Amino acid sequence: MSTLSDTASFPSVTGLPPVAPAVLGTPSLDQNVGYHAGEGSEQAGLIQARLGAGSSLFTALRCKHPPTAAHSLRVALSCSAWGMAVELDAESLSDLEVAALLHDIGKIGVPDAVLLKPGQLDDAETALVRRHREMGLEILKSFGAPDAVRKIVRWAPQRYADHRGPGSLSEEALPKGAR
Repeated sequence: MSTLSDTASFPSVTGLPPVAPAVLGTPSLDQNVGYHAGEGSEQAGLIQARLGAGSSLFTALRCKHPPTAAHSLRVALSCSAWGMAVELDAESLSDLEVAALLHDIGKIGVPDAVLLKPGQLDDAETALVRRHREMGLEILKSFGAPDAVRKIVRWAPQRYADHRGPGSLSEEALPKGAR
């Protein structure tokens, strides 16, 4: 598996030192074991800087299902780099990073027997997993996440050019962070 090793190739996150090489080069993350406290203050700094009190949500996700937390951290770093590349304003970039880090927070509501099941899920179990986005939106609303963050999480699964289904948005109406 390749990792980033040159910090110059990854932009810093609004005032924080570059974090992708440290995060993506951490063996436990590369192996989907998860993020562990003490692996690096840079990762903790990114999480705390972007989430404030919401960092507890990420910690809960990390405790519940480390591979999902590791995935969410990688998504947040990728989205951060994209947001800077397209020159999002500071507030939009922050919203995007928070939404990316917490996009799977609803998996906290999926029973362990389903989330950790080694084999194929049956139809009822699949339906539970598919509800994780709804549960995540409820969690984000209850902790006071901004509307922009919740909209990104809500619409992220929609493909940019796919606005044919019921309840979908047009390309223009789809939040930029969800694209």
